[in-house]
Amino acid sequence: MNKVDIEEAQPHHDHNNSGFKHWYYRHKVLVLVVGVGLGVLIGVGIILAIVFSVVDKDSNTTTLATTLTTLFTTVSSTTTSTTTTSRTTTSSSTPTTPQTSTLSSSTITPLDKQSRIDCVPWLKLQNDTQALIRECANYDYCTYNSVDNNKEVPSCYYEPKKLSFEIVSNETTELGFVYNIQRRNSQSLYKNLRVSFEFLDDYALRFKIVSPSVSEYEVPIHINKPNIKAKDPKYDVQIDQTNFNFKIIRKSTGTVLWDTSLGPIIFEELHKQISTKLPSENVYGFGENRHESFRHDLNYQNWPIWGRDEAPENHEKGNLYANQPFYTCMEDDGKSHGVALVNSNALDYEFIPAPGLVYRATGGILDFYVFLGPEPENVIQQFTEYFGRTFFPPYWALGFQISRYGYLNLDDMKQVLDRFDANGIPLDTQVADIDHFDRRLDFTIDQQNWTGLPEYFDYLHSRGMKTVLLLDPALVVNETNYWPYETGRQKDIFIKWPPGQSPDFAETGSDIMLGYCWPPAKVAYPDFMKKTTQDWWVESIMRHHTKLKFDGLWIDMNEPAVFGTNDERPFNWPEESRPYWSLKCPDDKYEKVKTKSSYLYGETTKLSQKTLCMVGLQGETNQYKHYDVHNLYGYYESIPTFEAAKKINNKDRGFVITRSTFLGGGQYGGHWTGDNHSLWRHLYYSIIGMLEFNLFGISYVGADICGFWLNTTDEMCARWSSLGAFYPFSRNHNNEFNIHQDPGALSNDVVRSARNALKIRYEILPFYYTLFYKSHTKGNTVIRPLFHEYPHDRTSFPIDKQFLVGPAFLVTPVIDEGKTSVTGYFPADNWYDYYDGKLVSSNQNNGTWLELNAPIDYIPLHIRGGYIIPTQDWALTTEKSRQNPFGLIIAPNADGEAQGDLFYDDGYTDVKKNKFYYATISLRESRIKFNVEENNYDEMANLVLNKIRLFVKASSSQNIKFILNNEVLDSSKIEFKGDEILFKNLNIKMTESFELEWTTESYVVNTASLTETPVIDCLQDEQNCTVKGCVYNANSVVVPKCTIPSDKGGYKVSKAEGAGSDYELVKADSLSLFGKDIVNVNVKVQHGNIGNGQRFTRVKVI
Repeated sequence: MNKVDIEEAQPHHDHNNSGFKHWYYRHKVLVLVVGVGLGVLIGVGIILAIVFSVVDKDSNTTTLATTLTTLFTTVSSTTTSTTTTSRTTTSSSTPTTPQTSTLSSSTITPLDKQSRIDCVPWLKLQNDTQALIRECANYDYCTYNSVDNNKEVPSCYYEPKKLSFEIVSNETTELGFVYNIQRRNSQSLYKNLRVSFEFLDDYALRFKIVSPSVSEYEVPIHINKPNIKAKDPKYDVQIDQTNFNFKIIRKSTGTVLWDTSLGPIIFEELHKQISTKLPSENVYGFGENRHESFRHDLNYQNWPIWGRDEAPENHEKGNLYANQPFYTCMEDDGKSHGVALVNSNALDYEFIPAPGLVYRATGGILDFYVFLGPEPENVIQQFTEYFGRTFFPPYWALGFQISRYGYLNLDDMKQVLDRFDANGIPLDTQVADIDHFDRRLDFTIDQQNWTGLPEYFDYLHSRGMKTVLLLDPALVVNETNYWPYETGRQKDIFIKWPPGQSPDFAETGSDIMLGYCWPPAKVAYPDFMKKTTQDWWVESIMRHHTKLKFDGLWIDMNEPAVFGTNDERPFNWPEESRPYWSLKCPDDKYEKVKTKSSYLYGETTKLSQKTLCMVGLQGETNQYKHYDVHNLYGYYESIPTFEAAKKINNKDRGFVITRSTFLGGGQYGGHWTGDNHSLWRHLYYSIIGMLEFNLFGISYVGADICGFWLNTTDEMCARWSSLGAFYPFSRNHNNEFNIHQDPGALSNDVVRSARNALKIRYEILPFYYTLFYKSHTKGNTVIRPLFHEYPHDRTSFPIDKQFLVGPAFLVTPVIDEGKTSVTGYFPADNWYDYYDGKLVSSNQNNGTWLELNAPIDYIPLHIRGGYIIPTQDWALTTEKSRQNPFGLIIAPNADGEAQGDLFYDDGYTDVKKNKFYYATISLRESRIKFNVEENNYDEMANLVLNKIRLFVKASSSQNIKFILNNEVLDSSKIEFKGDEILFKNLNIKMTESFELEWTTESYVVNTASLTETPVIDCLQDEQNCTVKGCVYNANSVVVPKCTIPSDKGGYKVSKAEGAGSDYELVKADSLSLFGKDIVNVNVKVQHGNIGNGQRFTRVKVI
């Protein structure tokens, strides 16, 4: 550790350093004597401990060694059994008799400002010191001690030892072990807890805390857990036997990934809490929130998770639509791990400077999964292996989409398409929002303003385009002959009040819980946790599809959103329509629970604000309260929606985009980041959200390009169009109160920016598609931060204004107003400009910051050395681009090597059916190899590879020979462009493997029309040819212009091994091309065809 590290590692004390030094120098003799005395005592103690432990190693009697070792920390990463000589149990299998050892690192100074855990976080926003003091006094396990001039540091905080647990017993299980613990001096119903550890695989661990005496709600989602214990776990679990706490330790490095000694474990009916020290400050993930940086700020930042219909700009540190209690952490040595909490109740997560993390959940159990990586991409692969891989979007879904909430009518929608056509901007999909509905009722069409919508959708299909339809879950209850509600009521599919509590029973004749949303009447909400509901939803979608041929589904408002809950009236309830009405929820313990998801919005705000009442009943037997499963609403709606999306066109792969998600939700659909604003900072936030959802296993993600709320500007929309062209889900969408913001509705700057960027997107779609294949089958991210590829480059850890598409395509957007340049970071590697192949950075030891020019219609793009990007000529739709020739972009690394691959199929078949095409591509030793590994997609036989961009500096004067499949490549197919070589018009069938290599070696060409004597290249220009004794023929085309005379030859064969393969040559005469000729050489000879009956012989010096 260097000096800086040592200083940074010191705790922040309140004493004055100069005063401490003064005291020390006055008493240094005393300090020395005391220090020596303690040293001797400790040394003797250790010796005695060793002696006694050896003598009594088989005894269960407490010895002097047992007493002495309680003074010291003992950490083992390999112990698999336990004895009574330590108070710490370290286990990678099953403990028997627990070890003991005091965990000295677990001691937290109560006044340490970096490590306080807030006892009353709900009072932090009130700024009322006296109320805080009074409330703190109500908890005998909390301490009040304010910190001057720092409102972030809690003044009322936990004393960890006042809420300690002791171990009652432990036992082994098939997957690990269990500790039964009891809270000291407690009469709580929850004083006894059961803590289990499951060694799931070598890189995954589960720990779970439940009450053995009270049945608690557990999240009902499927997790792909193994049922066999890990054979070689890469982690240890260490138990503190004195005051129950535990550590999870990475074996290979000793890094402590989790350490619960930071604060107390609290387990009550409506308050579950656990905290952990963090191994570094590099923490990412959790959501959905409007984070202002990708790497978390750990200065007492508290965030809520609770699905809420809330625009990101509305509240600082508020909760948004999705629910993702998963984070990753970059350890100081470049390794990474991730942790998921499987809890769907309202919860808060708070970071503290220690560094540490606090969880506060309002119900359920504490159920954690830890993934050890160690590479950042490994963590996401492991997480998605358990919770579900991302869905594989159909190919068309990677094309650009245009949408708007607020089309006046069908003609308004058609004019948008006209503007795309007029400006030559690629577009694959038009989206119909709720304005096409009759009075915003699901499964209807407004017959006044949207007559002809089915025919228009048919027209779009005839152009090779697709359509997406929006659906909200809220269904009107008092509409005559409204079949969605009538059929749903008959099948009993709606969320209900508990029996006898419905205030609307007289109106509905049932316990259905009513709310208010977009339609102009009361609505009911389907309970998608019921199989009957899921089947009904699929049937309803299929029924509507018979009238309107849409291709994909967008499900919105599924937190679920309810307007005006507990208010006098919803905001959109007609003011003149009396009596006013809104959903009113009871004043019970569930509504008043202390969580930031409610108190952020007001001291008396109920948890049900903007949603259903917490007492709502859900599940097959109404066994769940909405209080517990609210955060699963969008997750469960996605399941049948995804099934319906696959059925509507009889395709294996459907398209669904959803606003609310939960852990594992990526297997059923993608996500957009909600109702953002047309503000410059939201360009930046969109990158953060995109990176975060890739961590969550939802790699098909994007933001509303140019913003949803407010009017965009030309400059903003131009920059956002350039950035948004590289979102996995690329869609321009905005609100009814704002101007049209499709590119053609704005300035030429916006048109050029959108067109330029989308042309590139469509060109590299095979690269995106291959990445999605890997995301779907292996769990990789599609969009990733730089540190995922450069985990040992600490400079990359906070970077969130750039991102990588896959491992190799670097995007550096302009996200600030008025800028025509942007600064980007290039980690140690070769980096090439996408546009011209120029090598812009080649430092192999350190990263480099570069300022990049970026005019308004340009976005800086770079390709990492060592990678090959598959491409396909762009077109206005993916249907058309899929018929175009392929290409390759090859960017060599410092060793002149590169690799890549290509996955391709019909765009919608399940990959498990093995009806796909897969090829690997490599560059090594001046040779490009294209190997077809799988060739089960029939249409690939009709496609060719026409173009290769090779990023190397070269010129025609270097006399480089290019050989394609043993035939010299015609010079008309080669273009030297300074920083790259372009191979064009290659016309190579995609179903055939090929090799393209190059050399500056001599060539021998057989040409019977000229001479029977081999013609040998003299490798000289016109001026030097005759000087060297060679013959120059300016009219020569097939053979070199400068050749060695037939009566002279530099070498003759002295020994031949095999027919036309290996030779030993000896210099034949005095003719010398370069001087100092080697007398004896070994060569390899290769023969091949040029064409038209002509052959060549390649001579290669070994």
